[in-house]
Amino acid sequence: MYGINSFTSKEELYEFLKKDNLVGLDSEYSNLTDELKKQFNAKGVHFDRWWVCTPTTWKCPVCERKKPELLKINKHGDLSGQLHEHHDHISDLAKKRFDIISASKENIVADLTAQKFVERLSYALASYDKTVICSDCNSADKQAKKIVQAHKDFSFSPLEISKFIIVKNNLEHEIDEDIAKELWIKQQETFNTRLKLVDNIANIAAENAHWYQPSDETSVHTRRKANHYFELQGLKNICKYETETLLYKTVVYSGKMDKWRKESRKLNHKIPTDGEIQHMSNLNGKFWNRLDSDWLCPICYRNKKSCLQPSKKNPWVFQTASKSFYNNSYPRWCEELVICNECHKTTTLIQKEVDLDGELNYSSHWCQTNC
Repeated sequence: MYGINSFTSKEELYEFLKKDNLVGLDSEYSNLTDELKKQFNAKGVHFDRWWVCTPTTWKCPVCERKKPELLKINKHGDLSGQLHEHHDHISDLAKKRFDIISASKENIVADLTAQKFVERLSYALASYDKTVICSDCNSADKQAKKIVQAHKDFSFSPLEISKFIIVKNNLEHEIDEDIAKELWIKQQETFNTRLKLVDNIANIAAENAHWYQPSDETSVHTRRKANHYFELQGLKNICKYETETLLYKTVVYSGKMDKWRKESRKLNHKIPTDGEIQHMSNLNGKFWNRLDSDWLCPICYRNKKSCLQPSKKNPWVFQTASKSFYNNSYPRWCEELVICNECHKTTTLIQKEVDLDGELNYSSHWCQTNC
């Protein structure tokens, strides 16, 4: 990658940092940090691991302040830059409840697999993903919980924190108490449901009545080992991504190019309900929601609903393709059109069938007679 250095010693690294910064990372030894240290008239520097694991251009996803706006002078007179991994404490509670319930039983049957079962499901109980945020936003979560008297194992999400903090550069946040209370009241019933799930999961694990069956070697381990040997034998230098395709034929039985036209296809007689369409729109509606309700495919003239198709993974899917077409009226002008997925597939298959060398751009030929 352009601008990335490869160092061979600590001395070489620190010498570089005296005059430059690392790409994608930060450091208390860099020239930029020296400038900030002088700007804040600090004695020294106190950064943590998350601070150096993020670029100098990083900004907090909650309060949206940049790094220079997060810095403060601590009680030692040092320039302090602290970031934290904000996580949902209910995940920790699941493990605690499992330990307590299991230890209280007369006949203890839980084992390491039961513990792993709890750990796996604890992620599902969390209301948000682990997120790196600034120390002020992390502290604001603790302050707000105390103000609203929330359950000790409750955590506000990054999005919720952003709603009740009052932000000023290089200062700790103030809390809008009314908004914090409103958010806690809104979440309280759902949180109580999650607490019940915690105890259910902990009891199942403590009884060793869970369904988790670990593999001796997961697909992740297999992939990791393969990548090790790809690197070791230089294959990554030849093909960085999907390196395994160097070692086998990805297409073996291609068949005849006109097979797609001659094989019989099952007709879909199902019609999606309004509820199914709304469900698809909410979960997988990237293409659907981009288009106006009166959109028609410019080739087959079907409306959005008529272009819906069932798939193996989803009850209904809607896909389109944006293609450039020459306009007959203005030969020098290229028009961008959105066509349905079936027209896109058909034109692509026709191209492959008549142009084996792949030199034909179907977009410019198909619509000269059809648009």
